[in-house]
Amino acid sequence: MSAKVFVGNLSYHTTAAQLERFLSEGGEIRSVSIPVDRETGRPRGFAFVEFASEVQAEMATRVFDGRTLGGRPLTVRLAEERERRRGERPRRRARPEPDEDDDSDDLDGDGREGRGDRESDSGDRWERRTHRERREWRQMRRTKRSL
Repeated sequence: MSAKVFVGNLSYHTTAAQLERFLSEGGEIRSVSIPVDRETGRPRGFAFVEFASEVQAEMATRVFDGRTLGGRPLTVRLAEERERRRGERPRRRARPEPDEDDDSDDLDGDGREGRGDRESDSGDRWERRTHRERREWRQMRRTKRSL
């Protein structure tokens, strides 16, 4: 069974390949994930590394915690399950690809995928907007109401 390790205090210039090479002596690495900031696209300074077994992950925490990579001492520890925050929706899972003959999504009967009674796609446009666009739109609406 695989186990994830949290690696903190990474340099913004550290790549997944560099991190994988550095940690490979700790065991078989299945994946390396370096989250990036949504707005800037820059790495956030930490990573999650999945090892092939829990034993390898525990050994990596003992061996690599405090070692230096890119001039920075790393924080390495077993990753914890993320607690669900109040009001947070569960993460979406990828929807399976529909069959070509499957018309179950065509609820209107007009040949388009839809929700049935909806005539416009304004809801879809709202969902495609970024968090920042929605926040700016709400701020604009509040400003207009106060005038």
